Amino acid sequence: MLDMKNVEKVLACKIIDRPGRYIADDIVSYKCKGDVAKEDIFAVWYKGHLVCVEVVDIIPAWAYSESRKGLGDIDTMSYVISKVDIKKHSIEKLARSKIRDLRAAMKERRAKALDAKDMDDFIKSLKKDDAKDFNEALAYIAELEANPDAVEDCEW
Repeated sequence: MLDMKNVEKVLACKIIDRPGRYIADDIVSYKCKGDVAKEDIFAVWYKGHLVCVEVVDIIPAWAYSESRKGLGDIDTMSYVISKVDIKKHSIEKLARSKIRDLRAAMKERRAKALDAKDMDDFIKSLKKDDAKDFNEALAYIAELEANPDAVEDCEW
């Protein structure tokens, strides 16, 4: 069997909106030298626009016949720009989202910890009676956060 890795190939492709969803049934053709398989997605120039195409058929250039396959003249055919890995892209997007969420949660927890530390230092600097009143206010705030209905029984 022939090694097809670095052999120039003609790719019969369909323009896609997303994997498996074709914009039209028209077949467009491009050349490629790399490793390629059916259903691979490539970025290409098509009528002055950058679009994605999905490979529906692969023909080695040495076996391509313009009259038989009807995909156009191989000498004027453009090359694909690059392979698009949709699955890898979606995994990387999910990872970036998780990282952003974790960093936001860490910032919130750090801010709460610093706020609690600053509050403790502030209370320690107060006089005994003022510190007692302040601690009672903090306890009442915590109670309201846990049970907002308790606001009607407010003594403050």
